[in-house]
Amino acid sequence: MILMLLVIVLTPLSTSSCPNECSCSTSIVPYGQRVVCNRGNWEVIPSNIPNDVYYIDLSTNTIPEIPSGSFANMPYLNEIYIARNKITKIEDNAFGDHPRLQVLRLNSNQLKKIEDTYFKNLRNLTKLDLYDNEIIVISNNAFEDLVRLQTLILRNCKLLYVQGNIFVHNGNLLQLELGYNDVSTIEDEAFGQLINLQTLGLEENRMRELNSRLLSNLSNLQTLSIHSNDISHIEDFSFINQNKVEVLRLNHNSIATITPNTFAGLKKIKSLYMNNIAGFNKLVAYSFRDLPDIVLIELSQCGIKLIEKNAFYNLTGTLTLNIRNNHMLEIQSNAFEGLTGVEKIDFENNALKTIRTNTFREMPNLNVLILQGNDIEEIEENGFGELPNLLFLSLVSNNLICSCMIRPFYLWLFQQSGTVVDGAICSDRNGQLIKKLPNVEECTETTTEIESSTITTESMETTQPAAHTTINAIIDQKTTTKIERSITTVDSFETSQPVAPTTTDNTVDKKTTTEIESSTITSEISETTQPILFTKTNNNVDQSSPLFFLHFLIADMNIAILLGIIACTFSVMAFITIIVYVVIKTKCRDRNSVHKRNNTEKQKEAVGYDLAETSNCYSNEYDLPQEGI
Repeated sequence: MILMLLVIVLTPLSTSSCPNECSCSTSIVPYGQRVVCNRGNWEVIPSNIPNDVYYIDLSTNTIPEIPSGSFANMPYLNEIYIARNKITKIEDNAFGDHPRLQVLRLNSNQLKKIEDTYFKNLRNLTKLDLYDNEIIVISNNAFEDLVRLQTLILRNCKLLYVQGNIFVHNGNLLQLELGYNDVSTIEDEAFGQLINLQTLGLEENRMRELNSRLLSNLSNLQTLSIHSNDISHIEDFSFINQNKVEVLRLNHNSIATITPNTFAGLKKIKSLYMNNIAGFNKLVAYSFRDLPDIVLIELSQCGIKLIEKNAFYNLTGTLTLNIRNNHMLEIQSNAFEGLTGVEKIDFENNALKTIRTNTFREMPNLNVLILQGNDIEEIEENGFGELPNLLFLSLVSNNLICSCMIRPFYLWLFQQSGTVVDGAICSDRNGQLIKKLPNVEECTETTTEIESSTITTESMETTQPAAHTTINAIIDQKTTTKIERSITTVDSFETSQPVAPTTTDNTVDKKTTTEIESSTITSEISETTQPILFTKTNNNVDQSSPLFFLHFLIADMNIAILLGIIACTFSVMAFITIIVYVVIKTKCRDRNSVHKRNNTEKQKEAVGYDLAETSNCYSNEYDLPQEGI
């Protein structure tokens, strides 16, 4: 009985009843009434809301503004939910001085500017939601009194610019959402005071670069989203102080390159999303070094063509690596060196043609390797090393050629008895399983030093032994001999006479480079009684190889170029000679004309005319003046 009296005495009476078309309910913890006036036809804030209210829901109405004093005399008010209205203006002192107000939801309204007076005196507010408004500008001191604010949501507005001092009084912020705006510029000092910030959302904006100063003071940041911008450049050491970041989203940007210092400082990162990056051609060495705790690297649909050696150096943690749907032409040997903790690698839908030696090795924890949808024709020896925990390998939709080169992979399949291999078939044998090939012979390497040039003889008929001509090339150490072409071809000949032996010695001194560009002897369809010379040359070049015939063509091209240069030189010299001749002839004709005119006018005074001056201007004696004859 006494307890009931105490409750009645301590409980303040409500000064008004529940507004019409609203629902009210009383609660002890938290104390007060919960008033819900949502989804109605309210065009103004009700005036008869109980003063012991702790929660007000005015969402989904048509309220255009919040007048001054709308929430006065409500000492227990903790949360105001006034989203999805048509609010364009908030008058001064609209929310009053509420010491217990912690949550204010104004999302999905029509606010265009946040004035300095909108949130005055709300010193205990911890969450402000302005999502989905039409905010273009925020005044410098709009959040000045929100000293205990922990969550600020400004997503999906129309912000264009973030000034440097806008968050200077909000050092307790833990979450800041600025995504889905039109922000192209953020001043370097904008986040300088947010030393406790843990989540920063900058996605879906128009940022073009990321510099090392913007995030320098965010030492407690854990999640950073910068995806879906126009970022083409990330300055080195931009994340140098983010040693607590666990999730970084950079996908859907235009980042051209990643250097070994791009991700420096991200010691605790676990998930890195870089998928759908345009113009990202290759992963250079040490691109992802010193990320020991990372568990996911997402690199799909980036246009990557090449992975260099040591690109994933020192990634020892449990890792899933996704590089599917790229344009990968080559993975350099040892590109995955140091990936001792990787569990899954996905290379689906690329353009790989060869698995290089030592590509997949020293991966004791690798469980799944997907290489389907490539154009793989060859797997080099030791392309797949010892992978003791590999459970599944997919090679579906490739073009493996089952020549002797497939033998190392054939043997590897039997060693990996615990691995399920899908798609390991011969494209040149009607899809026969490689593991069921009856016999794969070892390739025999014919690395024989050729002591004599290849002699191709077609339709040869002879009754006498042919002596050989021997050319011995004695080459000292430090001597380079290039035999670019030395072909002896004898086609379709008949002889009945003995062939005389001939011997030629070639001695090359120390530090001498001898280039035999061309020595071709061709005899086609001939009948002779003269000795026929067979040439035997010390030669280490396989004349049947493509490289040999390439040298053959290059030599012909060099000769053709040289002849062309000589012809052009003579043509230029002839042209110059003609020009000089024409000039001299013209000059002489002019002087002769002058002389004849002077002779007519001053015929008698022309005695003693100096013929020596014009002797070179006349082609014969009949061109000379009469006085000189």
